[in-house]
Order: sequence, then C-alpha cells, then structure tokens
Amino acid sequence: MSKAVPGKSPRPPRRLPFRVKVPERNELIAFALATLAVGLMVGLAIGPMITGAASPITLLIPGTATEEGESAETTTTAVAPPLGSPAGSKGGGQANSGETTVVSAPATVVVETPAPETPVEEPVEEDPPVEPAGTPDDTNPKPDPDPDPEPEPDGVLLEGTVLANSPSTKTYWVNSGGDLVTIFASTVPDPGLVVSTRVLPLSNGTLTESDGRSAVDIAKTSELKAVVSYVNPNAGLVVLSGRGASLPVYAADPATLAGVEQGTAVDAGLRLDVPDPENFVTRAGVDPSELSIQLETIEPVSEADEIEFSGRLESLDPENGVISLVVDSTGQIDSTVELMVPSDFPFDSFKAGSNYSATATRVDGVLQLVGFSPANGKAAANDPARAFGTHAGSDNSRAGDGS
Repeated sequence: MSKAVPGKSPRPPRRLPFRVKVPERNELIAFALATLAVGLMVGLAIGPMITGAASPITLLIPGTATEEGESAETTTTAVAPPLGSPAGSKGGGQANSGETTVVSAPATVVVETPAPETPVEEPVEEDPPVEPAGTPDDTNPKPDPDPDPEPEPDGVLLEGTVLANSPSTKTYWVNSGGDLVTIFASTVPDPGLVVSTRVLPLSNGTLTESDGRSAVDIAKTSELKAVVSYVNPNAGLVVLSGRGASLPVYAADPATLAGVEQGTAVDAGLRLDVPDPENFVTRAGVDPSELSIQLETIEPVSEADEIEFSGRLESLDPENGVISLVVDSTGQIDSTVELMVPSDFPFDSFKAGSNYSATATRVDGVLQLVGFSPANGKAAANDPARAFGTHAGSDNSRAGDGS
C-alpha cells in the first residue's frame, strides 16, 4: 500500500476492474451440502481400503456360515461422522453464528461383498512308482531265515563196513560196532565200503533202511563178533553167522581153526580182499580160497545158546521132521546143515529153493529149530504171519509164506 506523504492528500485505493457478486446465504448453504455429499461418496468408495485406528470405516466380517448352510457374506458398515452446518446458517436444525450443528442419527451404509469362490482343484494322476530292475537275488528269493525245523527221520543211525551183499534178495551185511547185521534195501552197496544210514527193525529181527545211505570210507580189515554156524578145518572154511546172515570165510592157515566148533561165539579178525569194491561180483560155487573175506585171526569166546543160519532151503522131509539148509547167505558155497523141526512145523507153508533164516539150539548134539522166516525180501521178512516160532514173536507161533 502507498505511504502518506505530509502535505499531500492520500491516493484513493485501487479497485478491481470487475465486481464479484457474493452468493446469497441460501445458495452458500446448498453449495456446502453438495460439496459434503460428494466428499462422503468418495470417502465411502475408498474407505474400505484404509486400515488403522484412524480409519472411520468399521468392517464387520462374519466368520461362519448360517445354520441354513448359506454361503458366508462379507458385510461392510460405514458410519459417517456428524456434519456441521456452515457458518452463519440459521433456521430449524441450524445453530447461530459460531455453533456447529450435530446430526443426531448418523447415516449407515452397508456394502455386501460376496465371499470369493475357492477354485476346485482336480486330482492329478501320479505315475505309478517304477520298480528297480530285478537282480539275481530277486529271482531267487532267500529262504526264511528261521524256517520250521524239519522232523528227524525215522530210525536209528547206523554206520559200518559192508562185508557182503546179495543183489537178488536186496540184502547186504554189515559189521557195525563188531556185530553182524542184516539190512534190506532197495539197492545194495559194494563190499569194502563204510556206509552210514538209518535203519528200522523188522519183525524177524533183521533191519531195513529208512533213509538215504552214504559211503564215508573204504575198509580193508574188520573186527567181528559172531557165532560159528559151520566149520571145515580141512578146507580152511568157517561160516560166521548172525540173525539173517551166514558169511563164509576162508582161513589160509587151517591151523587157525583148531578148537573152533559149531556154536562157538568168536572174535574174528578179517581181511577184505576187494581191491576194487565197485567192480565186486559175487560168484557161486567157488573154492573157499577164492572167497573175498579172508580170516586172519579167530579167538573162541564162549558157547552160544542159539545158532543162526541163513541161506537157501535145500529140502524138506516131513516124514522124518527134518529140513536141510545151505549155510551161506551170499550163495557162494553149497555146504548144508540139517535141522530137526517141531511136530507142528508147517511144511506145506515153505518151499525149497527160497531163502530163509533159521534159529536153532543144540539138544543132545542135535540142532533143533526154534524159529524160521523168509529171507527173500523186506516184505516177507517183516510179515509175522509168514514166520514160525521165535521169528514170529512167539515160541508157539506157526505160519508160512502162503505157497
């Protein structure tokens, strides 16, 4: 503005080149209300995006669906603050100059926002797992580390040296622990072999294999306990017997048989003249010097109560009550003995030419038969109905082979 200079009159103030008309009071009020209304709508539009304690908008979001199972909805409630009247307004509901008009009932605006739909994911098919390539161990699975134990096979384990055999009757004779034992089997081992097998007893006192047999060694000598069933010192021949067995043995020095008699229990030292056991062949009608079992030593021990015989039944004499039996299970010699039989002996149940086992006692220098049974196979040897006397399990039993 210009300064007043003493002695000069002041310059009048400058004026605008146009005049601004001041609106009427009512027009100002209407303009203010319109401006507030526009601001309110803009605020409601952007208000839900503003968070914090200073936000005038309150969001009410229900957390669960209604009982009727309807989908939950998001409800936004906006409470508008009270608006004051413009300055200088008058009239009903308006304050005097310098006062603020308060809206008693604030406007409530409800905005419904539908809950977003959750996309349904379709299951994705997965490729089946690829098994690793098989290995040799897979093709041959390992057995159970702890399988159930197999039951023990029947029978008693027996080991001994084969002294002779008879392929025709499927029989072989073994020195087992010094005892002469008769064993029936489906196949027979060669003399000179040391075998191990399991055996079961048969009804006539002989044995049969119950399990597989194995050869564990080859023997050239054998120490045997037996009973002399036949002796011929001049020929150097002695027959050693047990139940179902009569084995001819050659004594190179006849003097070794001095004092040896029929019915004497002896300890004999034998040499097995079988250099090639696998090619051994039993021959019939041989000279005693050609026998495969050679006697090296023999020592009488005692007089036996019973004498065992085994061989081919040569003849039957019902009129005189006598039978004649070859004393050789192997069929190599033809020496025989005569046995008196009881009056109830069933002559018609037995036939000449078949192999039999016999047990006899010496009474007044005569051999009396007390037991008799077939020896031409396991089935016959194990059938008490086809045996007689002690071989059938009773002193008074009598039977035959049914022919």
